[in-house]
Amino acid sequence: MMNKSKSISEIYGEVKDFGLVITTDAPLATALNRNVDKPRLGLLAMTPRQLALKYGTLYFDKLYSKSELIIEITKQSRMSLKYVHQSIEKIFEIWNHTGLLESCEMFLTQEKEFLKYLGKLKTVEYAMENFDESFFGDKNIAVAGYELFNELDKQVLPRRNSFPELIKLMSEDEFTFDKTFLFNSTKDLISSVASIVNTENQNDVALIFNTDSELKNLFKSAFSRRGIKLELKSFLKEDISVSNYLSFIESSFNVSDHLVKDIFFTEPLFGISIDRKYSDFSLSGYISLSKGNKVLTDVFNLMKDIEKFTFSELYNRIEFLSGKNFSNAVRELLAVTETGDKKISEDRFNELKYFILNIDLETGKSKEGVLFVNAGNSAFVDRQITVFIGMDDSWTKLSTDKAYIDRAVEEKKNLEKFRILLSQGEERFYLAQNIIKNRSVIPCYYFNILTGRNIKKFDDEFFSPVQTSVKPSDINIKNVFPPEVRSPHPVMLEFISPSSLNSFYSCPKNYSYGKLTTQQERSYFLKGTLLHCFAEFCFNYPEYCKENFGNILDLICREYSGFLNEFNADTERSAFKVGMKVIMEFLDSMESEIKTQLEIEKGSKAVKAESNFLFKKTRLKKKYLNTEKWLKAVNAGISGKIDLTLGNTIIDYKSSKSGKSSEVLIREFNIERIRKDKADSANFQTIAYISGKREDDPDSKLKFIYLNLLVNYNDFIKGKADPEKSKSTVVYIPETFKRYMISQEFYDLLNVDILKELRYEDYRKIMLDTIEEIDFYDPGSLTDKLETKIHNHLIYDRGLTYKQFKRTKEETFRNKDIQALLKCMNSARKGSAEFPFIYKDDADNFVKFAKEKIIEINTFSGADFPNRPVNDLRSVCCNCDYLNICPGNKLLTADEN
Repeated sequence: MMNKSKSISEIYGEVKDFGLVITTDAPLATALNRNVDKPRLGLLAMTPRQLALKYGTLYFDKLYSKSELIIEITKQSRMSLKYVHQSIEKIFEIWNHTGLLESCEMFLTQEKEFLKYLGKLKTVEYAMENFDESFFGDKNIAVAGYELFNELDKQVLPRRNSFPELIKLMSEDEFTFDKTFLFNSTKDLISSVASIVNTENQNDVALIFNTDSELKNLFKSAFSRRGIKLELKSFLKEDISVSNYLSFIESSFNVSDHLVKDIFFTEPLFGISIDRKYSDFSLSGYISLSKGNKVLTDVFNLMKDIEKFTFSELYNRIEFLSGKNFSNAVRELLAVTETGDKKISEDRFNELKYFILNIDLETGKSKEGVLFVNAGNSAFVDRQITVFIGMDDSWTKLSTDKAYIDRAVEEKKNLEKFRILLSQGEERFYLAQNIIKNRSVIPCYYFNILTGRNIKKFDDEFFSPVQTSVKPSDINIKNVFPPEVRSPHPVMLEFISPSSLNSFYSCPKNYSYGKLTTQQERSYFLKGTLLHCFAEFCFNYPEYCKENFGNILDLICREYSGFLNEFNADTERSAFKVGMKVIMEFLDSMESEIKTQLEIEKGSKAVKAESNFLFKKTRLKKKYLNTEKWLKAVNAGISGKIDLTLGNTIIDYKSSKSGKSSEVLIREFNIERIRKDKADSANFQTIAYISGKREDDPDSKLKFIYLNLLVNYNDFIKGKADPEKSKSTVVYIPETFKRYMISQEFYDLLNVDILKELRYEDYRKIMLDTIEEIDFYDPGSLTDKLETKIHNHLIYDRGLTYKQFKRTKEETFRNKDIQALLKCMNSARKGSAEFPFIYKDDADNFVKFAKEKIIEINTFSGADFPNRPVNDLRSVCCNCDYLNICPGNKLLTADEN
């Protein structure tokens, strides 16, 4: 049977008439003192440490705190702060378990050298070991929870006269779960907990969970949004000014290598604002582009000269540049660590940082609000309403295997604390999840020990589980709830761009994050943008570009300077030069077509160049509408901007050094092929723009040319570039695939010897007889359905011989001549350089698919976008820009391939 602990009021009833109650549980001592209802001298309850502190303050000149002790020993021993800290922590741990300082020596190695300091530099631990029980006078003393005392705690207890009366903390009553609410997601759990707390009951509520988990920050954020206060201790390492001060110094040591995003933390400190699109610019390059920003320049110069200042001088300089008083916490830190007058160096900084991050220095405590309780080391909780969250294996406290630790005793203490903890509060609510991040949640192992059963999940009847949702009404605390907050009705999507469709198909959650976050300016994005600017400008002013090529190249490199440094400047300039030359040569080759397809704004209205900086720099006007033209296809639901349109020809510029063949361009939007190949991405740009553009002239062919500006970079540098290698072309056929396969046009395209004897009318008849049975993606299907029919028609029906085809055997005729025709059919379906075709039914199917996805997006917008990587592939999550902020990523559960 699993027993309850006694309530705080029950324990108070047993101990209220004692002169002093000693307990190791500080919250219990505080609660007992709060329950005192009549005047008395001194506190009713105290912990051994509180008693020792009071005793030591009276009888010793000074009691050192742990931080003061570590600093003083570091100074006297001239050892490193880190080594002293780790040694003192080990000594204190042994001291707590053995009760005597001299007994520590047998468990120490090099750390023994610090024992001499602990006899001279008095601490609370020293006062506990040397406590004189005459300090109690003639008080009758009770001890609450003796089994929870460690050996050093016991040194404070009276022994000479009579041993204190022992008060048991556990009752004889059985503990049972009234209900355990099970949630489907952490988000739902957080929302429910946040909704049951308000400003009226916040001081009555305690949340009991693993405070070392991500839940702590999630709860803090949720309560902050609702204006709920939290009763938390604050520590020096959590002070934002201390964090900024440390970050500023640390960043300064390698400031020459920084990107702009590395100094975003300085914005609130110095009152500056940096556009997030420049995140990946080199900091030095961005500074050169922002010469008008004096504060930013001064900050950059200060960082470069960081080692010329002392820690205090830097503090004063930061105050001067920011124009505001820095936190006193920083000045106190420098005083405590005695580093203020020392010159900044990496070694001194690392020691200062280590001290702050590893030695807890409490700076304050809020006195009202929701209390966070760490389930791993707590027992009593003096709050009326307790919410137990998680209760999983992270609540199990493991005892370390060390010679000075009695593991059986420690595990018994931990189990006792767990039993006490579960009984805390007058109104108790138990919340858990069966699944977190696609992994089963295992209940705390203590449940198995206490019940004698093998409990593996929270839907075990022991927990009285109730499957719940985010609705606050599922958990009710005295019916005090805020009204349900409803989000405004989402704006319905009517059009989608190819890039958005790519993102959504890859993973809906990725798409949703992309809509919420600011797009950063990345090097490859900016390079593409600048080359696109040149392409548009060159289309309007080709002769000007030829005459002023060097000046325009300088302008482009200047715009790109945020990503340039001494190592890559020449290479990047060459890349821009090659890309610009490829554009100019291509436009020259299209000169005759361009002249017949120029689109000019009617009337006197000026043509807008939107964000093209070259028009602004040269003060020239955009003349033609052909470039950067917006497409908004009502029937297809597709929108986007096309780089260049010339009648029924679409041109798109690509600035990467890897191009795509016609077959790849056609394959990458084919949903069935993506599923079959288990591909981790799709690219719908080609089919989307063709599907949209065909609305202008549904019965005409369209040509889509990708101009790959840097594919031939190396050959271009050597003067051996073939312009045709820079182009990949796809053609839209305004007929269905099967209809086109039986057309005279396709027949005429087939460049195979067998057609010298296989006449069009015979070819068409054979195809009509079998076309519905053939999978043209599958060479085997083509062979099964057509090879013998073609063979028999030519050899038996027509009476031709193999010799007429220059063959001697049937097998050779089949493998060489008939298969050559079948391979062309297969290529026409898959796409190839010879048959780079997209057909009407391909576009029709895509439009249907795109509209389905628009409906999905609108549906998810009213709720939430799921984590659904394409083909359930792990690689989608691995390559996702939002991996670190996506709680539902599938790194551990998705497929490998």
